[in-house]
Amino acid sequence: MRRAWVILTVVGGIGLLGAIVLTVMEGVKYRMREDQGLDPILAPAWVAISSYLRLALFVLALVGLVVTGAIALARRRPRRAAFPSLDQTRMERAASVRSVPSG
Repeated sequence: MRRAWVILTVVGGIGLLGAIVLTVMEGVKYRMREDQGLDPILAPAWVAISSYLRLALFVLALVGLVVTGAIALARRRPRRAAFPSLDQTRMERAASVRSVPSG
């Protein structure tokens, strides 16, 4: 489960970071063209598509993290219920100490 978390975190981080970098690069280009008095043009199609794909990759990784987290919690719950609580353990020990005849 830990390996899945690490992989999903890395994939999601790469996707988000790539989308941010492409957005900033195109924003800087747009601003430079505007400062030069030129008509700013839209970003090329490959940049827009790549940004959307990277954001989709981030969202899928985020959903994967939520799902694996829910699975990890579901697996952990029955184990906790199988153990007696601390108070029950103390009471059982106290009862066993009282029942032992002193010598």
